Amino acid sequence: MNLVGGHLTDMRLIRNIRNEFEIYRASVLGEKGLKGLTADRLFAMMVYKNLHLEDFEAIRLGTSKIDEAYRAFRDMVTYQTVHQAAVSKDALDRVASNALWDKHAKAAGERLQQVLPVLYRATGRVSRRTVLYFQSKEHALSDLTSGDFWRSLHATRQGLHFAHPGYPGVDLSFDDVIALVGDGAAALDDAVEADVARLQRASRAALANKDFVAKATMAQLMARTDLVMPTNGVDRNLDGIVTGLVSSLAHDLLAKGHIDQNFTLYCSDYHGVAISVSAMNFILHCVQTDRADHRFRFDEPASIDAVETEMGARFLDGESVFNIEVFDYYLPAHPERLDTALDKLVVRAGTDASFIDAYLTDGASRDLLVSQLAPRWKGVFVYLVDNAPIALAAGECQVNG
Repeated sequence: MNLVGGHLTDMRLIRNIRNEFEIYRASVLGEKGLKGLTADRLFAMMVYKNLHLEDFEAIRLGTSKIDEAYRAFRDMVTYQTVHQAAVSKDALDRVASNALWDKHAKAAGERLQQVLPVLYRATGRVSRRTVLYFQSKEHALSDLTSGDFWRSLHATRQGLHFAHPGYPGVDLSFDDVIALVGDGAAALDDAVEADVARLQRASRAALANKDFVAKATMAQLMARTDLVMPTNGVDRNLDGIVTGLVSSLAHDLLAKGHIDQNFTLYCSDYHGVAISVSAMNFILHCVQTDRADHRFRFDEPASIDAVETEMGARFLDGESVFNIEVFDYYLPAHPERLDTALDKLVVRAGTDASFIDAYLTDGASRDLLVSQLAPRWKGVFVYLVDNAPIALAAGECQVNG
């Protein structure tokens, strides 16, 4: 009441809200209504109805401002899930590569390139074409900035011989080399280890964000103003996007969770429908609109059965079937129910492999997906090697082959 009180200045409006709340409560929250809906959120929707009647009526058609906010929420979930997985992978790839040693070795090598010729001349020798000898191999001065060179130097702790071929040179111990370069070179391996630890923390943080986004409500994601996605060429968080879509009242109700992702279910009477809230939401937002939401979450596997029972081929043959939890459910026990969907994935693979990528990243039965695609798509293994967002286990890449 504190949140909406400033918007309710007419006693007749307040009575109207109360009367409609009682009417809707009897049908929406009655004994045979959908389970999981609450009186507080019903009241919020009745306030919204009385202050924004036209938009409330548009909810039934899926064309309301609240629907636009919901779609922005789902778009943010999709974008951030992919983005955070990529951030984590990039950090781990950098740990596995030579880039960290290269980064720290470059400065040390450049310093040594400067001081060695000076040292050589200081001994009274003429600095002509001078080279390094390390582990009985000849190295040009340009090799000094190589990460591989410094890794070997730190691993063996052997010294260097610096000379003009055929002439006496200068012998330098490992400690001499470190002294010439500076203290930073002595801790080169420590610096690399610190970078590795930092990147591993970054990877864990990205995966934590990914997990949060997958489970977040609209209100929770609006509160995370650090999570953004490109919108009309500008990175914006969900709170900013929603602010530009709905009234200040609707924004506050959404931000506080008084209007949530179940908003559609408070606007109609589903009296006697034996189906869960998540199943009904999926039907309304995905099946009936023929729209895929790869990461929509069901409350339980039985809800997927309920969607199939209610919607049949409209579900299995439409776009809404492209959902990770749906494929998790059907691939192990009833892959034949995905025949049409699998055929579509193969046809679209060259232009839109977004669901294949999503499932290979987060699906529970990736090997089964590959085994179902292989007989339909000769290029599946080439795709896995060249384009797949993750490195599949060797066994998964040997299916049927």
